[in-house]
Amino acid sequence: MTATPKVPIVLIVDDQRVVLRVYGLALEGAGYQVRVADSADAALESVRDDKPDAVVVDLTMPYINGMGLLYRLREIAPGVPVAMITGMTNVTDETRQELDSLGIPLHFKPLGPAQIANIVESLIGTSRE
Repeated sequence: MTATPKVPIVLIVDDQRVVLRVYGLALEGAGYQVRVADSADAALESVRDDKPDAVVVDLTMPYINGMGLLYRLREIAPGVPVAMITGMTNVTDETRQELDSLGIPLHFKPLGPAQIANIVESLIGTSRE
Protein backbone atom coordinates (compact mmCIF):
# COMPACT_ATOMS: atom_id res chain seq x y z
CA MET A 1 0.00 0.00 0.00
CA THR A 2 1.39 3.40 -1.00
CA ALA A 3 1.04 6.26 1.43
CA THR A 4 -0.72 9.34 0.16
CA PRO A 5 1.70 12.27 0.14
CA LYS A 6 0.94 14.96 2.70
CA VAL A 7 -0.54 18.12 1.23
CA PRO A 8 1.57 21.05 2.50
CA ILE A 9 -0.22 23.48 4.77
CA VAL A 10 0.31 27.19 4.13
CA LEU A 11 -0.74 29.89 6.56
CA ILE A 12 -1.45 33.31 5.04
CA VAL A 13 -1.49 36.23 7.48
CA ASP A 14 -2.86 39.56 6.30
CA ASP A 15 -5.28 42.09 7.77
CA GLN A 16 -6.96 42.56 4.37
CA ARG A 17 -9.62 39.92 3.82
CA VAL A 18 -9.52 40.30 0.04
CA VAL A 19 -5.81 39.39 0.09
CA LEU A 20 -6.56 36.32 2.21
CA ARG A 21 -9.28 35.25 -0.20
CA VAL A 22 -7.31 35.83 -3.43
CA TYR A 23 -4.06 34.27 -2.20
CA GLY A 24 -5.97 31.42 -0.55
CA LEU A 25 -7.76 30.55 -3.79
CA ALA A 26 -4.50 30.77 -5.75
CA LEU A 27 -2.68 28.45 -3.35
CA GLU A 28 -5.55 25.98 -3.13
CA GLY A 29 -5.52 25.90 -6.92
CA ALA A 30 -1.80 25.14 -6.78
CA GLY A 31 -2.47 22.13 -4.55
CA TYR A 32 -1.83 23.50 -1.08
CA GLN A 33 -3.99 23.25 2.01
CA VAL A 34 -4.57 26.85 3.08
CA ARG A 35 -5.27 28.43 6.44
CA VAL A 36 -5.75 32.16 6.86
CA ALA A 37 -5.41 34.57 9.74
CA ASP A 38 -6.34 38.26 9.76
CA SER A 39 -4.11 39.16 12.71
CA ALA A 40 -0.90 38.13 14.38
CA ASP A 41 -2.81 36.76 17.36
CA ALA A 42 -4.99 34.57 15.12
CA ALA A 43 -1.85 33.39 13.30
CA LEU A 44 -0.10 32.42 16.52
CA GLU A 45 -3.15 30.49 17.70
CA SER A 46 -3.30 28.67 14.37
CA VAL A 47 0.40 27.75 14.52
CA ARG A 48 0.06 26.51 18.10
CA ASP A 49 -2.87 24.30 17.06
CA ASP A 50 -1.16 22.78 14.01
CA LYS A 51 2.22 23.83 12.65
CA PRO A 52 2.05 24.81 8.95
CA ASP A 53 4.70 23.97 6.36
CA ALA A 54 5.10 27.62 5.34
CA VAL A 55 3.83 31.04 6.38
CA VAL A 56 3.28 34.15 4.26
CA VAL A 57 3.05 37.28 6.44
CA ASP A 58 2.01 40.85 5.67
CA LEU A 59 4.60 43.29 6.99
CA THR A 60 2.13 46.04 7.89
CA MET A 61 -0.68 44.99 10.20
CA PRO A 62 -2.27 46.70 13.21
CA TYR A 63 -1.24 45.86 16.77
CA ILE A 64 1.47 43.27 16.10
CA ASN A 65 3.10 43.88 12.72
CA GLY A 66 4.78 41.30 10.50
CA MET A 67 8.18 41.69 12.16
CA GLY A 68 6.69 41.19 15.61
CA LEU A 69 4.85 38.12 14.38
CA LEU A 70 8.00 36.78 12.74
CA TYR A 71 9.89 36.75 16.05
CA ARG A 72 7.00 35.10 17.86
CA LEU A 73 6.76 32.46 15.12
CA ARG A 74 10.47 31.76 15.51
CA GLU A 75 9.87 31.02 19.19
CA ILE A 76 6.96 28.61 18.78
CA ALA A 77 7.74 27.11 15.35
CA PRO A 78 11.44 27.71 14.70
CA GLY A 79 11.79 25.60 11.56
CA VAL A 80 8.81 26.91 9.64
CA PRO A 81 9.86 28.98 6.61
CA VAL A 82 8.37 32.46 6.29
CA ALA A 83 8.05 34.99 3.47
CA MET A 84 7.15 38.61 4.11
CA ILE A 85 4.85 40.55 1.78
CA THR A 86 3.97 44.22 1.72
CA GLY A 87 2.07 46.77 -0.26
CA MET A 88 4.34 49.54 1.01
CA THR A 89 6.97 50.90 -1.32
CA ASN A 90 8.91 52.72 1.39
CA VAL A 91 10.26 49.80 3.41
CA THR A 92 13.20 51.07 5.45
CA ASP A 93 16.73 49.91 4.80
CA GLU A 94 16.85 48.69 8.40
CA THR A 95 13.82 46.44 7.86
CA ARG A 96 15.26 45.11 4.60
CA GLN A 97 18.59 44.38 6.27
CA GLU A 98 16.92 42.70 9.23
CA LEU A 99 14.86 40.46 6.93
CA ASP A 100 17.96 39.65 4.87
CA SER A 101 19.92 38.73 8.01
CA LEU A 102 17.09 36.40 9.05
CA GLY A 103 16.86 34.83 5.60
CA ILE A 104 13.31 36.07 5.08
CA PRO A 105 12.43 37.03 1.51
CA LEU A 106 10.46 40.25 1.00
CA HIS A 107 7.92 40.46 -1.83
CA PHE A 108 5.84 43.42 -2.95
CA LYS A 109 2.09 43.41 -3.58
CA PRO A 110 0.22 43.06 -5.76
CA LEU A 111 1.13 39.44 -6.37
CA GLY A 112 -0.64 37.37 -8.97
CA PRO A 113 -1.68 33.74 -8.42
CA ALA A 114 1.44 32.34 -10.08
CA GLN A 115 3.69 34.66 -8.09
CA ILE A 116 2.25 33.69 -4.70
CA ALA A 117 2.41 30.01 -5.66
CA ASN A 118 6.07 30.41 -6.68
CA ILE A 119 6.88 32.14 -3.38
CA VAL A 120 5.32 29.29 -1.41
CA GLU A 121 7.02 26.65 -3.58
CA SER A 122 10.39 28.26 -2.86
CA LEU A 123 9.60 28.19 0.88
CA ILE A 124 8.42 24.59 0.88
CA GLY A 125 11.37 23.48 -1.26
CA THR A 126 13.77 25.26 1.06
CA SER A 127 12.27 23.58 4.13
CA ARG A 128 12.66 20.11 2.60
CA GLU A 129 16.38 20.44 1.84
